[in-house]
Amino acid sequence: MSYTVGFTSGALQDLRHAQAWYEDKVPGLGSRFASAVERQARSLEAMPEKYRVARKDIHLCSVPKFPFELYYRIKGVLTADTRT
Repeated sequence: MSYTVGFTSGALQDLRHAQAWYEDKVPGLGSRFASAVERQARSLEAMPEKYRVARKDIHLCSVPKFPFELYYRIKGVLTADTRT
């Protein structure tokens, strides 16, 4: 089955805030964060079952090289959020 990652509005807001925070700390780091999130989203689309179940039907994956986590449910469309 093919999956597509969709972010909740709250997750998009968190991602924008985190990207701006990283960019403020080190120029270019915000872009690297956004790229890491995009790569992780593609990984979720390919193999959503790869990551552990945090509780019930909610999975958890970390964004590589950043202290940031995505929580998601597997449905016809993957819905990712940054909080449970």
